[in-house]
Amino acid sequence: MEFGAFIQLAKGTEGLLHISEIAWERTEKVPYKEGDEVEVKFMGYDDRKKMRLSRKVLFTKTSKTRKRKRIKTKQDNANEEK
Repeated sequence: MEFGAFIQLAKGTEGLLHISEIAWERTEKVPYKEGDEVEVKFMGYDDRKKMRLSRKVLFTKTSKTRKRKRIKTKQDNANEEK
């Protein structure tokens, strides 16, 4: 099970980008491979003094609800005419 990717911020300095911080939607697999350049934001340190990194905060959060196409009924058409 993949839990994230280690990101080298500077020589000798690495932090974990947890899989839940890659994108706002659910991510099943880490989409990066070793050597990829990834833009992340430093979010601070956790209580164990480990760096917290995030990529998803760099993007606008999208709605989790899907837009559904509504089929008009005869009743809807009658209400619009009023």
